[in-house]
Amino acid sequence: MRIGLLSVFIICMLECAYSQNQSYDRIHISLDGGWSYRIAPVTENVTPEVKSYIKGLKSGYNLSGNALVHFNKLIGAGIDLSLSKYQNEENNLDGYTNISGNVTISYIAPCAGFRFIAKEKHIFLLTASIGVLIYKEEQQFDWQHLEMTGTTLGIRAGAGYSYAITKNIAAGAKVSLISGTLYSYDQRINGGRKQKIRPEEDEYEGLSQFTLTGGIRFNF
Repeated sequence: MRIGLLSVFIICMLECAYSQNQSYDRIHISLDGGWSYRIAPVTENVTPEVKSYIKGLKSGYNLSGNALVHFNKLIGAGIDLSLSKYQNEENNLDGYTNISGNVTISYIAPCAGFRFIAKEKHIFLLTASIGVLIYKEEQQFDWQHLEMTGTTLGIRAGAGYSYAITKNIAAGAKVSLISGTLYSYDQRINGGRKQKIRPEEDEYEGLSQFTLTGGIRFNF
């Protein structure tokens, strides 16, 4: 029994050593685009019409990418980038003739990546990062322009799959979750003086979002 276990252990060690000695791509770059959805709930302290308008600002598009340098076939580190845009417009809402809104949520962070390769064609990549969320919202109420900006800590986790088309190019898809909450922000009305706003706890701005994207990968 001991000889059998020892043999299995030796075989595993030899396979790991062989795998580490195999050539592998050290640089991974991915560029993605797709759908983004803000998952924070909408406050109940508004009229049904305003609630419907806010819900229209929850779904948008996402552009993202990352660049990793792999230390071995499994582990890499690099930078993670994401930009999500949300837009909506309504007429005759809450006493205003026209209301339009634009929300941009950007994310930048150092990240770690864990890569699994099957049969040289199928690549699975898990990423995790902690960085900065940058929030910008612009609302136009007829003649009145409202701008809000702020930054906070964010966490992102992603899982992706790609299929190698050539030795250096692959196509794939990715799902990711970004989590973060804005506890304070700067507000400016009609281009006037900037004012720091610190809302109550039940009025914090939730920046968490789910993204489903696809794109191209480069491996060198």
